[in-house]
Amino acid sequence: TSYGPGKMYQFPHEFDKRIKMLVVTPNINVSTQEARSILPQKIPLHTAVFNMQRAVALPSIFSPTFRKFHPAIEKRQEIFQEVLKDVWHQSHRGSLMPGVVDALNLRMPGLLGSILSGAGPTVLSFVESESEEELVKIQKMVERSFIQCGLEIVKSCYVEFNSEGLMEGDEI
Repeated sequence: TSYGPGKMYQFPHEFDKRIKMLVVTPNINVSTQEARSILPQKIPLHTAVFNMQRAVALPSIFSPTFRKFHPAIEKRQEIFQEVLKDVWHQSHRGSLMPGVVDALNLRMPGLLGSILSGAGPTVLSFVESESEEELVKIQKMVERSFIQCGLEIVKSCYVEFNSEGLMEGDEI
């Protein structure tokens, strides 16, 4: 979904149905204004290029055809983690939210990678596993990133992608 002045645009995309998204929200409030104020007013060209390269690659890693080119999960994890890297906003905003940096840096089998959702504090983790035990273990480890900082978890659940994307007013 992309927003323009007074408009919302939908960009349908076919997602690999084996990838699940874990949504974990700790009980910390950070206003969008505060999260924006911590960002630098200007960024170096190499920072913009770094983030744009990854943003352009993002839709590809969620595509079912990505698996064809990279059948080994370890390779997919490596590529996901590289594409999900951010040197513009996550590093700055993470300092406002205890546990976020730990959650973003978590590495374990089945966990493809994690990102900060918008201004935060929600973390989105992308998981590829058919094992219920592994799914629960990943969920508990992401939650633990916040719990060890003294925070409670407000929401923690897996959601599946749909090819139409979220529509205005949809909730997860």
